[in-house]
Amino acid sequence: MGQVPSIKRVWTFLEIVISTTLLVAGLFMLQEGIANKSTGAVAMLILGAVFITLSVISLIYAIRSLLWHRYMLQVAKLGPATSQYEHGLREKA
Repeated sequence: MGQVPSIKRVWTFLEIVISTTLLVAGLFMLQEGIANKSTGAVAMLILGAVFITLSVISLIYAIRSLLWHRYMLQVAKLGPATSQYEHGLREKA
């Protein structure tokens, strides 16, 4: 039987795709806002900056989540005794 991807992993990849799309849309809006001289240009600049900010925050969170999931899988493979010694963690007395 094949492994079924976990919901968290699927959501993380979806989050990366969405944040990348927001980043591209934000960059496009900034470019259009700079090229335009109308009153709507200011709104496009603000919206582009908001899109870029949201996408960067979301992308950072998704990458951290992906790295944390990967780290936890490595720790689980090593086992509890091995992982404590390898990572320098000590039990509290």
